Amino acid sequence: MRLLPLVSAVACVRGFLPPTARCAPPALRADANDYERVQQKEEADMLADWEARQARRDGGARAADVASSFAENVRANVAGGSTAPSLLFVAGQAVLLLCLAAGGVPLVGGPIQAVAGPGLVVAGAGFIGAGLLELGPANLTPFATPVAGNELKTNGVFALSRHPIYAGLVVASAGFSVATVSFQRALVTGMLFLLLDSKSEYEEKKLREVHPAYRAYAQTTPKFFPRLFDFDDDDDDAAA
Repeated sequence: MRLLPLVSAVACVRGFLPPTARCAPPALRADANDYERVQQKEEADMLADWEARQARRDGGARAADVASSFAENVRANVAGGSTAPSLLFVAGQAVLLLCLAAGGVPLVGGPIQAVAGPGLVVAGAGFIGAGLLELGPANLTPFATPVAGNELKTNGVFALSRHPIYAGLVVASAGFSVATVSFQRALVTGMLFLLLDSKSEYEEKKLREVHPAYRAYAQTTPKFFPRLFDFDDDDDDAAA
């Protein structure tokens, strides 16, 4: 037993033990190892913190570059003389985003909500009724496949919309969602629109097989909702 301290001393002198454990009792060597681990962890944390700060600094520089490029593009568009429709679109987009952030439309939001719901329901019901009357019982079917002897309708409400009944359903559903202030009904209205859009695609495929003139009709008539604004003439003049 007395040889152990002597062997440790010889090993210490000869340099056989690691630096942290050299010439130290076991308890002190354990403390030294713990100290090294703590020091290594602190160094790793400092490095990670520095890398995070550097990443934030680089991100801020990139954001500044993006903002600068955006401002330059805006100035170039304004200097180049953007068309009136383009300016109207940008102004309308900005106003709607501000209203969205504010949580409503100032001053007229309440009356609009009170009128919009019933108004949309009435408008949608009117579109549905006009479409049913124009189709007539001979052409009417709930399925996407046209009935035998189907007649192509392009007049009346069908001059405004290729699918006025589907459009009326969507508009009336939207109005009902607004009138009842129901998010779930609004969500179902969106799902109904997607379903009717897919159904109309299949229906138009079948109609093109039966009516060769349907392709030209589809090129001049909106699918669901009548066009409120048409800037095609302005664009064509600018291109010319």
